[in-house]
Amino acid sequence: MPGIVALWDAWCERQVRAGFEGLQGAEPLTREAFERYEAAFWRRGFELPGDLRALLEARGIVWVAPIESNDGETTPGLHLLSDVRRLDDHDRHLELAELNGVSAARHWLLFTTERGDLEPAWAFDHRFGAQGVGSYHQDLVCTDPVEEDEPLPLTSPNLETWLAAKLDDIETRRRGRSLDTRPQEHPSESFAEQQAAVLEMAEAKHQRGALSWKTLDADWRRLASGTRDEAVLRQILEGVRRDRQQGRPGVHFDAIARGASWPWDYPGPAQLAARLDEPSRRKVMAWALERAGGPQLSAAIETLRSGHPGSRELQREVSATGWVERTVDLSTSAGRGRVLARAAALALSADLSESNVERVLTLCANASEPGTWSLLDAWDHLEEVLTGRTQPGLERAAPPPESELVRELRAYVQAHPGPQRALAEALTTDWGPRLATAAPSDREPLTRILKTALKSPKLAEALSTLVARLP
Repeated sequence: MPGIVALWDAWCERQVRAGFEGLQGAEPLTREAFERYEAAFWRRGFELPGDLRALLEARGIVWVAPIESNDGETTPGLHLLSDVRRLDDHDRHLELAELNGVSAARHWLLFTTERGDLEPAWAFDHRFGAQGVGSYHQDLVCTDPVEEDEPLPLTSPNLETWLAAKLDDIETRRRGRSLDTRPQEHPSESFAEQQAAVLEMAEAKHQRGALSWKTLDADWRRLASGTRDEAVLRQILEGVRRDRQQGRPGVHFDAIARGASWPWDYPGPAQLAARLDEPSRRKVMAWALERAGGPQLSAAIETLRSGHPGSRELQREVSATGWVERTVDLSTSAGRGRVLARAAALALSADLSESNVERVLTLCANASEPGTWSLLDAWDHLEEVLTGRTQPGLERAAPPPESELVRELRAYVQAHPGPQRALAEALTTDWGPRLATAAPSDREPLTRILKTALKSPKLAEALSTLVARLP
């Protein structure tokens, strides 16, 4: 039995004898769940450490429940992140920290928390052989950043040493304590149930008129991704279209057009993509990667175009390409290529949450050459997909240029002083013979012009006669 597994088993036995039964345990992992967990490490540029691998294979995701007494004192807990979405969300947190100037953040992988959030959490640190474990809190990327050569606080050389120290600390804090209150429980709701509840609250807020488009509010994002009310979706699409034409305080469309990220409190392309099934989302991400300039990712792009996740081998290969160097560098083609490879690795995964799709699209926009492709292009494409004008990942063909006849008729109608009856007579007399010679491809645009010009019900017969002249 590996030493880390024996360490865990012996500690759990002592806790049961001390009266803390049911306050620690493990969630066994299926082979599929284990492989997804491992792939999340690859996406962060880490190999799964041997001692962690042994613990996951033998016992699964281990956890220790935090305990809060009546006097407010809390004995900390421990929970490896069984939901791969959490690993990816924390990965994005560190990526943003690096983009904001915290260079050391590129070396960390947050793999466990004490209370579920990021304060406090624990991280592997790549600077010291990718095996070292240290304490992490948000001050390290905010008010008190760690220097490039400075170890994380409470650093241990490997996971087993860290786990032994962590369990010993919890056991010491528990010693002599009685359970005056129930232990803090982990949320029992599934991720899907939580999302459904949040959407229901947003819809209720909209229905009672408490959600104004004039106010930036994350509830608009929730509605954009989840509502089944087509009228609400149209309101959002029209609202964004109007904001782009007229401008919107707090939403910098000019910066987005140059590759900036989308505001977190404004409905964006990721929310529209969340309305699609998974194969369609993959096709959209393949299109984004190609438009962003990732020709070296042809195998990944072709796999995504098929609508399927990538094989483990392809995921590992693309992840490795993204981490040849750990620095996020958007100033060189090689650096942008690494960022696109990281986006491709995430797109190839089986974990296509809304936040992951948003991250893929954002990385593509960040890594594009300025003016090449942006999240505004992603929004336009997804709007066309949702309104049935194109298919996911396919560019809508540009309409053919108008013929001279179409242009002349439009100009004639627009310049005619009216009234409509006089226009109908002029069209019948002067344009009837010319309409009969129109090309078949001109029938639809000519019909639209005629119907727009002759709207009166009294002129229906004259309109029908003119349309009948078309081939």
